[in-house]
Amino acid sequence: MKNIFSVFFSYVHFWLLFIFKNEPNTKIQHIAFSTFRSTYRVPESDRSSVWIVLRYFLRAILTVLTPKNNKCFVRSNDEHTYIYDLFRNDYSFRKKYIEFFKGEGVISGGIFKSDSYYCDSFLQGFILIVLLTLWTPFLFFYSFFQKDKAPYAIIYREIFEIINLLNLCHHLNVKVLYYFCIYEKDSNLIAYLLQKERIIVNKITSDSPLSYWNKVIVADNIYLCSGYQLDEISHFESTLYSTNIELWAPEKFLKNKYKYDNPVEISEKTIGFYSTGGWVRKLENHKLKTIDVESMENKVMNIIKKICILNPEYQLIIFLHPREKWEKYIKLANDRYTDIFKGVNFKIIKEDSVMSFEKASLGIAFSSTIVFERLYYGFKTILMPIGLENNFPVKDSNIKNICAYTEDELFSKIQENIKYSNIDFFDKNRIKHYANYLYN
Repeated sequence: MKNIFSVFFSYVHFWLLFIFKNEPNTKIQHIAFSTFRSTYRVPESDRSSVWIVLRYFLRAILTVLTPKNNKCFVRSNDEHTYIYDLFRNDYSFRKKYIEFFKGEGVISGGIFKSDSYYCDSFLQGFILIVLLTLWTPFLFFYSFFQKDKAPYAIIYREIFEIINLLNLCHHLNVKVLYYFCIYEKDSNLIAYLLQKERIIVNKITSDSPLSYWNKVIVADNIYLCSGYQLDEISHFESTLYSTNIELWAPEKFLKNKYKYDNPVEISEKTIGFYSTGGWVRKLENHKLKTIDVESMENKVMNIIKKICILNPEYQLIIFLHPREKWEKYIKLANDRYTDIFKGVNFKIIKEDSVMSFEKASLGIAFSSTIVFERLYYGFKTILMPIGLENNFPVKDSNIKNICAYTEDELFSKIQENIKYSNIDFFDKNRIKHYANYLYN
């Protein structure tokens, strides 16, 4: 019962801090503001729905009447170190990733957020629904005046998930939790509640820049996944509430480490374009950011097309985003790129992009997390993050040396960098710390 009241009243407390404070300047206030930011977990088309808060409240009531889910965790031994992640399917390689740095056998099991939306008992559910019923009129009224209502609707699901997480941590005697999916808006609130229970929270940042979703991080230890995130640390150090920060590696690097342990032959005079799959996200109703990723990426592709037509000796390699490889979209993807790059010598790579870095001498992307993995292994890469200037790159980061914002600038950087060796590329652009694998 304790966890029900602890989680519920924490949400109410942070909500009041959020609505009555203009700008956060303390740890608690920063947690409050991150708890009520937007979320990927609600479809774009529902975010402005007037009734969405009430719909999610009704789903919470139904959850109390639904049989308990006993498959939200795995346990391999009686030790005390666990992984917390969104999906069960990712557990195996998450475990290998942590044990690569911390030693084999350190992980005892995993707890999965997406499977944790259930009610542990009818009595606990009844108490929680009574509390939520008292709060819902105020939450609904407040959300009525907000354009994006998703942060308030998803609270009902988050509360159940967090209560179950705390209960499981007690049941499994968890002492240390390695926390993935920290981009979710409740991750700092969860860390705060876990730390109150004297559980050590270790957060893995994933490959995306911190400035997108993780300007505020509450954790005992933070493990970075890219050299660029090291550049960001000095900009966000006042909102990174952690006693230790270390640089590890891209979170999926063990998938291809064995390949790049040996020399690979790089295809010369090849330019690789890495898609974000923005057009698929739009079709799937998962667009979130205010920027129109599809439109920005189209501008980048049109510039690449001009460059390739002017330089027919270059072959263009298109690396599809995983979503574009889904059966229902693969033909649309082929038709899309055939139309966009008409008149260009190009081919589409459908295999796993992280296993094919050497197929492009120089990679180009609007913005993609795979870029940081490509850089980690020491492959030349240029970004064209037009429209992202408010969040990327941070001031004084040398990543600006491999960023282009105009057609002329991209043309110039391609001409200059395609002739460099991989070592020269990182040396001359002063980004050697991005390529830890290359230099170690």
